Amino acid sequence: MKPSFVALVWLGIVIGVSFMATPIKFTAPSLDLPTALEVGRVTFRLLGRVEWVLALALVASAWVARQRPPWSFYAVVMVLAAEMFWLLPALGVRTDAIRAGARPPASSLHAVFIAAELAKCVALAHIAVAMSRQSCRRSAVARALADG
Repeated sequence: MKPSFVALVWLGIVIGVSFMATPIKFTAPSLDLPTALEVGRVTFRLLGRVEWVLALALVASAWVARQRPPWSFYAVVMVLAAEMFWLLPALGVRTDAIRAGARPPASSLHAVFIAAELAKCVALAHIAVAMSRQSCRRSAVARALADG
C-alpha cells in the first residue's frame, strides 16, 4: 500500500467524521445536547485510536516504499498528541459538566478543536501530494537507470 494512499484514506476519514457526521448530529431534532456530546466523545475517542493506527500504517508503508514522511507528517502527529492529551480531555470535562446539568462558561476549546482538525486535513493533503511526488521521482529515476 502506498503511503500517499494511506494519507488520503486518513484525510477522508477525518473529513467524514469531523466535518460531516459530527456537525450533522447536532441538527437532529430528537437528539438532545448532552446525548449528542456523549456520542461525540465516544466518536472522537475511537477516531483518535484509528488515527494512531493510520499514523503507524503510514510509517510502515513509507518504510516499505523506502520513502521519508514529509515534515507535515510530524505536524499531524503533534496535533494528534495535543488532541489526545489536552484538547479532548478538556472538552470531556465540559461534556461531563453539561451532562450533569451545569452550564459551563463560554470557551474557545471547540474553535481550537476545529482549527486542529483543519490543520490536520491540510497536513494530510500535503503528505499525500509530497509522498506521491517522491514515488513518481523514484520511478522516473529507476526507469532512467534501466534505460540507460
